[in-house]
Amino acid sequence: MRPFFLFMMLLFGTAVHADTLDIVLGTVGPSPTAGETIQLPLYVHNAGAIPRSVTLGANLECRLISEGDAADVIARRVDTDQTSTYTINANGFLKAYYAIRLPEAISGNVQLTIPSLADTTVFFPVAAAPDKEEEDQFAWVPRATDEPMDSLIQLYQPYVKNISFYEPMFFLVGTEPKYSKFQISLKYRFFNPEKKILRRYPWLHGFHFGYTQTSFWDLSSDSAPFEDTSYKPELFFISDRLDTNLLSLDGLFIKAGLRHESNGRGGEFSRGTNTAYVEPILLFYNEDNRTGLKITPRIWAYFRNENENNPDIDAYRGYFNLGVTLGKADSWVMDTNMGLASQGGSVQVDVTYPLSNIIFNPFDVYVQAQYVNQLAESLLDYKERTEAFRLGFAIVR
Repeated sequence: MRPFFLFMMLLFGTAVHADTLDIVLGTVGPSPTAGETIQLPLYVHNAGAIPRSVTLGANLECRLISEGDAADVIARRVDTDQTSTYTINANGFLKAYYAIRLPEAISGNVQLTIPSLADTTVFFPVAAAPDKEEEDQFAWVPRATDEPMDSLIQLYQPYVKNISFYEPMFFLVGTEPKYSKFQISLKYRFFNPEKKILRRYPWLHGFHFGYTQTSFWDLSSDSAPFEDTSYKPELFFISDRLDTNLLSLDGLFIKAGLRHESNGRGGEFSRGTNTAYVEPILLFYNEDNRTGLKITPRIWAYFRNENENNPDIDAYRGYFNLGVTLGKADSWVMDTNMGLASQGGSVQVDVTYPLSNIIFNPFDVYVQAQYVNQLAESLLDYKERTEAFRLGFAIVR
């Protein structure tokens, strides 16, 4: 099975529910060095006579043991970033890849096990890390995991792994600074796939709460005011990957939800709208060149709008949007959104590229360029058309 498009969804933490399936860890490859990141193949084989379901998570807790030393690390899935349930046909198999950063204190013949999975062990040699610089020789903070402080804090925050990114997060300055814009967005999964009820009803992990906040910032003014801000909480459901007979289609999902949007203001400046939407998500991926395509048509209906201040917002936003995302993993991605309403069409194009591919190799952000020619980009001025070109940075694209 080919991997899904990498920018599909966001990070989940869960385990593999194996039932009677055979789960085997593949070989690590050439001898790595302590401190490096390795890729670990995981195979799930259905040796039975009937199809079986398996849920693969984005995170797996692993234990490394070498000459009496032990360390707990998190393996993060690299061929997709979401929890997904798959159906494996009789005598079929599934392959997934996880990345693990080796602690610098581990070397020699290393045994890797996954405590949540029975009989999953692999052995491989690890070369010792080079000597640290003198100022690092007195470091006393233990490195039992990738992120020791976060790991300790998560002991008291068991639900934090249900939080992940949702829509793009960016800060953009317009070539006309009065059109600057930034956005934050998160989602929360209500049901943890590790719970027993999810083993019986795995589709429950598709229920989410999402929150997106988009602010329009006039940086040309002396006081740099926020011209308008849209607050967008929503409830939505994302299906598991649906099986299709289309050989070129790597993934098909259905998303549906209810979204409220308002600008949080009162009186004559108050704006608000509610929509119910359905959005199929189609994914295509070329494993040879790591290029992917995502197509997301969305249709919606309005209900309980702000009848006094924006009763005709449907004439400016319409009822349909087509999103097309094309790009290459660890390289450029172009995202286009097109809509049509009775007052005219709208388009937004975003292009992002990892800054680490240009300069500042440790700096994990994307360079982003955005062009909009759009009606009702903000709720306050929903009857106006915004045409702007913006440049900036994104942490989620």
